[in-house]
Amino acid sequence: MKGITNYLTSKEEFQSIIDGINAGFKEQLIAGVSDVARALSISVLYQKQPKKTLVVTHQLLHAQQLYDDLKDLLTDSDVYLYPVNELIATEMFISSPELRSERIRSLIEWLGRDDGILVVPIAALKRIVPPKQYWQSYRLTFEAGEQIELEETVENLFDMGYDRVDMVTSPAEFSVRGGIIDIYPVTERNPIRIELFDDEIDSIRQFDANSQRSLENVESVTIVPARELLVTKEDMSRAAKQLEDYLQKSLQKMKASPHKDALEEAVKHDIEQLQSFEKFQEMYKYSNLFY
Repeated sequence: MKGITNYLTSKEEFQSIIDGINAGFKEQLIAGVSDVARALSISVLYQKQPKKTLVVTHQLLHAQQLYDDLKDLLTDSDVYLYPVNELIATEMFISSPELRSERIRSLIEWLGRDDGILVVPIAALKRIVPPKQYWQSYRLTFEAGEQIELEETVENLFDMGYDRVDMVTSPAEFSVRGGIIDIYPVTERNPIRIELFDDEIDSIRQFDANSQRSLENVESVTIVPARELLVTKEDMSRAAKQLEDYLQKSLQKMKASPHKDALEEAVKHDIEQLQSFEKFQEMYKYSNLFY
């Protein structure tokens, strides 16, 4: 790989691209490169200029192929994939938990560093995601010996998108039984069991979701959000007010009809849920009002 890198960077055409990056050019055009050659070019440029890099492809299949090629040319820790289907409506309803977990993991890890390559299909650019500071603030770190407030922890897990269940078996779930908190982070292979002695963390360990048997102890663990739509009460209040204004303006333009009545009823119901800080399945429709 080093020989190929040296060969490409010795070429005048390739060096001009590197010079353009150093000079802060807003755009450059590289034509006639496809498939593995594209991945090779990106990897060489990245090695010469290891900056935070966003690579946009035509569709998810191309993104996956490019991601796999770049992982072969660079280290796994340098390359991330943000998988989004082209059919946005379908994506919202049938996207697998595995794809959601990969998106969250990739976004959080990529945002937390000064370099790294994030490969995304163009459909990803249509998604509205929370600002960077949300991903940093919506996380919980537990350490052995630390004191915690159980009710506050439960509320924080709800806000981060985790569902409370009787027994944790799948990612994005948590349970509380006496002095035991089980959490299945979306970025971990195994769920985490936190045992409390009164309000102090006595132990933290991974366990098998099927057998519920302990695997290994850990000193600390960081829980990241389980969903991509992160909102505060202030966000929801602001969105409710804007949505109410938009609804009134839209109704004034519409003639009386069953469709108008249905629209008013449906949107008013959503407004009421936002005003009462209730999170609901179709909140994503109002993403542009939250941030």
